[in-house]
Amino acid sequence: MENNNQNKKNNKRRFYRHHGKRKPKAENANLNNTEELVEELEVKDEDEALEESNESLEFLEDMFPEEAQEENTKKEPVENEEQVEVVGVRFKKVGKVYYFAPDGVQAQKGDFAIVDTARGPEFGEVFIPNKKVGISEIVPPLRSVIRIA
Repeated sequence: MENNNQNKKNNKRRFYRHHGKRKPKAENANLNNTEELVEELEVKDEDEALEESNESLEFLEDMFPEEAQEENTKKEPVENEEQVEVVGVRFKKVGKVYYFAPDGVQAQKGDFAIVDTARGPEFGEVFIPNKKVGISEIVPPLRSVIRIA
């Protein structure tokens, strides 16, 4: 029986050492059961985490007040905006789509293309075929499609 109690104590020590937490101190003399202690500790941790996240959000709102007030709405096209022809290419199966200038290349969705990037020529899949978009939707300078692979 004594050995079993010693194993339980050692397991608790390992748990707290592994998770980097201090042993909870029983604030109330009524909390003799370890399950109740663990439940109380979890509730405190959730409250502290919620409090910290609210503080960090307030900090970010102070740093960037314009972004905090704006809602994540899709940009509406501006009337009489200059239009640019682009091709959307992505380099990974579920990656971000990057715009490139077609330079006379007609690409279809699913084609593979060699494009000029900041890291040199790269191979990617055409995800958006040739289409016109507003100048405000691109990040200049627009690099070009070298050729269809």
